[in-house]
Amino acid sequence: MKTLRPFHAISRGYYWLVASVLTLSFLASCKKSDMISPSAAKLKDVQVNQQLTSTTPIPASGNNKVAYYTFDATPTGTPKVKLSMLDFAKDANIVIVFEGSAWELADTAHYGSSSSIMLSGYYKNYRSILSDIKTLQSRGVKVLMNVDDANSWNTTTPFTTYNGTKQTYTQFAAFLNTCVTTQLGMDGISLDVEHMGSTAANTNYTNLLKEFGKYWGPMSSATTTTVYTAAIYDGAQAGYAIGQSTTVAQYLNFVMDMGYFEDNTQRFNRWANYIGASKTMIALSKDYNSLSSGIAAAQYQPANGTKAGISVYAANVDSAYCNPVFRALKTGSTTTSGAVFYQDTQYGGTATTAIPKGNYTSSQLKTYGFTSKWASSVTLPSGWKVIMYSGDNFTGTSWTLTASNADFTKLSPSANDLVTSIKIQ
Repeated sequence: MKTLRPFHAISRGYYWLVASVLTLSFLASCKKSDMISPSAAKLKDVQVNQQLTSTTPIPASGNNKVAYYTFDATPTGTPKVKLSMLDFAKDANIVIVFEGSAWELADTAHYGSSSSIMLSGYYKNYRSILSDIKTLQSRGVKVLMNVDDANSWNTTTPFTTYNGTKQTYTQFAAFLNTCVTTQLGMDGISLDVEHMGSTAANTNYTNLLKEFGKYWGPMSSATTTTVYTAAIYDGAQAGYAIGQSTTVAQYLNFVMDMGYFEDNTQRFNRWANYIGASKTMIALSKDYNSLSSGIAAAQYQPANGTKAGISVYAANVDSAYCNPVFRALKTGSTTTSGAVFYQDTQYGGTATTAIPKGNYTSSQLKTYGFTSKWASSVTLPSGWKVIMYSGDNFTGTSWTLTASNADFTKLSPSANDLVTSIKIQ
């Protein structure tokens, strides 16, 4: 089985192959004959998509549920199937298209390739990717394009086009806006801050980041409809110029800490202590963070304010991991911590509202949307315990759980569609 990289090390070599003249091409495949200028009808589709992004509001503060879609993800769920962008994280309200580039999607004539990482998994043509992005947006999901940072961002010419033309930071930002907004109609960008390693960001780098902020995010002219964020990987020194600088961070909606293997509270405070809790969130990865710890991270609320939300990297490896994390997100004002029961296994189907600690008969459970002999899975906050009974008033067969359980059919004996009353401790 392929092992996911800690964040990624795939697309960092893409900067020398880019487009200066954008010719949008919605391809059914990557054959040379398909790399043609778009028809008027196809351009019209893009304009419709752009209108969707201009009217759909960004998530409420503290309620950002960010799912990364990685094109080369190896499924680890049950069953192990490759998922499309429409099926992997139905509880997310922001999806980041990760790997590949905006200019690859916007100018396939100069950048498209049959060996592209974007076509290495579920998707086999660019047209399908673009179609699913549009469908996500029609559902109210904000779709962002990942943008890798690079050593060139520390220079006066951070970007070089496919034909060797060097661009200044203002030219590059305008070019990226043409790709992301004008051509693709996407909702913003997410910076992947890791490629400079131990090299710190200089003024050229931060000037570019501020220039991006003119097109997306809280300092742009589209404050209520676009999102501008940055993912800071562990050890990336350039991240300190963002996450510990209010001057730069004011241009972004929030930053995400990608140090999955570190203490969650410490990595949250690394940035929150400088730019505020509302600008900060941590990201999770199934490779490093168990479901129970992920749910606990989503429910965690700092004492000094409401956090920005929660993020899951490579969420398409297992929808049964990412969706419960997003459902558990605690915003600090509207979400109550508690046990959540689901109609189907793998935390699927209809879900109850969060049920706090206490003893509940069948009639009392109805208040939370729980139906007798209905539940098939449950999520529990870290350290909680639930005792489930097949009969009302705590009678009949009982099952004791001390952690979330994705499949009641695997309990001995099976508890699937049998639970009628419960005690939560």
